[in-house]
Amino acid sequence: MASLEVSKVNKDKNTMGKDDFLKLLVTQLRYQDPMKPMEDKEFIAQMAQFSSLEQMQNMADGFMELKEAQMKMLHENYVAQAVSFIGKEVDAVTFQRDAYGETIYDNSGMALTEFVQGEVRGVKFDKGQPILQVQINNGDQTYMRSVRLEEISQVIAKQETVALIPQTEAKEDGEEEVKDNE
Repeated sequence: MASLEVSKVNKDKNTMGKDDFLKLLVTQLRYQDPMKPMEDKEFIAQMAQFSSLEQMQNMADGFMELKEAQMKMLHENYVAQAVSFIGKEVDAVTFQRDAYGETIYDNSGMALTEFVQGEVRGVKFDKGQPILQVQINNGDQTYMRSVRLEEISQVIAKQETVALIPQTEAKEDGEEEVKDNE
């Protein structure tokens, strides 16, 4: 008896699923030559092949679901990380880009880099990837520069200045008394 071959082309009409396999096996049993019935070994081998095929398909489907879940979680973490930079001062070494956002190369084919320092003012997305919008103050000039997360080399802690303003309390005689803030 000819062996049964199952080939997976794609997930539409050209794919043979487990139901199709079982229907084919039942049809094969129904129309077999009664003088040469299918041997037990051959039947068991086909059932084992079917079982193995089904298990491999289930594993492949499980791996695809796991991969998709991991990619989604990675993307969400990447976005959260990018948003957490908003309002922070950063240093970055990034590729020099032309007006179209393309990397600039020197005559030997090496990509040119530049040092960027500024405050992250927002996040844009390019093909699903977060791109930090860094505001650079260069003397009297202020401009925005796109920086990728992997180009950040340092986050600079901002120095906050807190001025203590003495509180005063008016006395009955019109004079004010300075109170300690502590």
